[in-house]
Amino acid sequence: MSEKKNIATRDGFGHEIVALGKENPDLLVVDIDIGKSCKTGDFRKELPGQYINVGIAEQNGAGLAAGLATCGKVPFVVTYAVFGSLRMCEMIRQEVCYPNLNVKFACSHGGVTPANDGASHQSIEDMGVLRTIPNMTVIMPADYNSARKLVRQAAEVYGPVYLRFTRDAIPQIYDEDVEFTIGKAHQIRTVLQSGEKEGMHTLDQDLARLVNKGVITFEDALVKVQVREEFEKLCGARKSF
Repeated sequence: MSEKKNIATRDGFGHEIVALGKENPDLLVVDIDIGKSCKTGDFRKELPGQYINVGIAEQNGAGLAAGLATCGKVPFVVTYAVFGSLRMCEMIRQEVCYPNLNVKFACSHGGVTPANDGASHQSIEDMGVLRTIPNMTVIMPADYNSARKLVRQAAEVYGPVYLRFTRDAIPQIYDEDVEFTIGKAHQIRTVLQSGEKEGMHTLDQDLARLVNKGVITFEDALVKVQVREEFEKLCGARKSF
């Protein structure tokens, strides 16, 4: 990835899952018949013995993955975010999270990115729903490079994990050599160059980095700071009662 072109985080998953499967024969993909969109095509071609397609049967896929996990396998259930959270929700809760099984849910088309597919495929509730279930870890990578690193982290950590990816191509924020650890904040050090807009010092390091990379405008970053400050004031006022 020498060029800083826009690329979807689902592509990061598709590339990294192949590398992980070659390293670990116990890693399996449980596909809900949507591999083309979720980028499991290369995995199916290169590791057919570690690939299972259950058809359009999300709940069965979750149950199958739970059973595989009890046998020492590391299954990645792959589908759209709306189906991998809401349609599977009871199975995730009862069969995976409560017994704390080592099942990963790798879901593309998070949020409103599948716009052309309509509201039925736009998942805006998934992260809120799944983060309330015990033992579940919820991850949404910020870009392609973080997606690859966090997919690997998810495979290596024990327990249920929900990974949410984008359908659309998005800007790259992190370099390839940046490492990530689930559960730990990533501190970004930003070097502000001469000639930058006056007032950049009012931004925190994360926002300044996004402005420098052209991901958001300076004006939008300032609005975010103002909203955050007003929110903190409101929370402080409530605590005083």
